[in-house]
Parts: sequence; C-alpha cells; structure tokens
Amino acid sequence: MTEHAGYSQVDDRYGRLAKGTFRCPKKKEGAMLNVVAVIYIVWLVIVVVNAVIVLSGDLSVPIFEYDKTIEDYKPTLDLLCVIISVLLLFILTYAAVFAVILITNGSEYTYFADEVKMVITDPEGAKIVIEYKDVICVTYERLTLFSRRERGYDVHIETKYRTHHYQYIFSKNKLFRQEKDTPFFILEEAAGLKKRRYTDEMGT
Repeated sequence: MTEHAGYSQVDDRYGRLAKGTFRCPKKKEGAMLNVVAVIYIVWLVIVVVNAVIVLSGDLSVPIFEYDKTIEDYKPTLDLLCVIISVLLLFILTYAAVFAVILITNGSEYTYFADEVKMVITDPEGAKIVIEYKDVICVTYERLTLFSRRERGYDVHIETKYRTHHYQYIFSKNKLFRQEKDTPFFILEEAAGLKKRRYTDEMGT
C-alpha cells in the first residue's frame, strides 16, 4: 500500500474513494514514558550519589606496596565502579532516547473510504464505521508532545450518534501537515462540509 501525505487515494478524481494508514499515540504511551523516566532518574541519582561519596573520600592508590590487603584497594575499586556506572549512564541515555522515539512513534491505524462511508481500523482490529450523511462537523486542535513540539491534530468527528476522537500524528514529510492532508478531510469533503480538492484546484 503506497502512502502520500499520511494517506493514499485510490481515486483522487472525486476525492471519495481512498485507503491508507495514519498513526495515533499508543494507548499506554503516558505510562510507558513514565516508566522510562523513572528508570533513568533512579539510575542518574544512584550514579550521582555514588560519585559524590567516592570522590569525597581517600582515593590514594597503594601501587607497588605488597603488604597491603584488598581493603586497602577498596577506594580504587570504588572509583572504578563510579567510572563504569557513568559509562552505563551514557548507554542508558541513548537507550532512553531510543525508547522515547519508539514509544512516541505511535500505533498504525488503517482506513478505507468509499462513496458512502469511511471504515477506520485500530491496531487491535476493531473497526469504526462513519457514514458521511451522519457527519455533523470535524474539528482540529493542536496536539503537542511534552507540551512544546507540535505533534499533530487532536481530531473530533461529531456525528448524529456519537463523537469519535483521534489524535493524529503528523507524517515525517513536513510538507503535508495541514488539515487537508489528513484522512479526516475526506469526511468533510464527502459530507459537504468542505469543497472538494479538485474543484478548489480548478478554481470552480
């Protein structure tokens, strides 16, 4: 299945028949990010506290003194442990960044739109059927990541019977990050809430 701007149209002539994929945040994204943060912070605290304790003590190294016991070399071993823990912290930092990227990449949803309805399927296989004649309005709100970076749209699809909610994540292509580049714009066009793209492009 090819993709374009987060979705692909099978027949763009009328803007009605389309299928493709889009991404939304994972259902337990917040909990997973909290776990990563807790693990990282706990390890960071351990490294800092351990480093402070060791570096504030006697770090003299009794080299070439054969009458020393293993206890005399304990400061050296402690310092070695600090160095290893700091190296592990760097590794954990890269692992945490990779985990955050993987988690925030979201889950893939699929959809198929024909002349009458759009069917959206979530990652678990559950399907939502939205008939165009039932669509009242589609609203878009700014969706952010960590309260800063713009991530996508918080989309609410109001129908005669219920309101469907999707947190749409932008595709990697920065040129396609407008409302009309989402698959939900197809609902607006088909329901008569927006002009079809081909008429707008022709200036009619």
